[in-house]
Amino acid sequence: MGQIFKGQIGLEITATVGENVTGATCKIKCLDPDNNPSEFDADIITAETGVIRYITTKATDLPKKGEWTFWGHVTFANGNTAAGEPFKRYIYEEGQTLVN
Repeated sequence: MGQIFKGQIGLEITATVGENVTGATCKIKCLDPDNNPSEFDADIITAETGVIRYITTKATDLPKKGEWTFWGHVTFANGNTAAGEPFKRYIYEEGQTLVN
């Protein structure tokens, strides 16, 4: 992901769970800068390695600037779950320059 903006629509968020997710229900989970949780239904990109994605569809998907944490989460048909390693991304206000 390059620079991401608050309210951006059409942004592809990709996560890897690291195991075969064939037939699983997939989500991208996240914590906003205030540690409020949310989640998005995700599509499977590569089932064998557990690569999943969500493409933002509303300005309210990423409504706050600041550091967000994202991770993949899957629920298998037998009820077992698995989560990918979390990763952080900074969400910018439009017109804001990169933060180091």
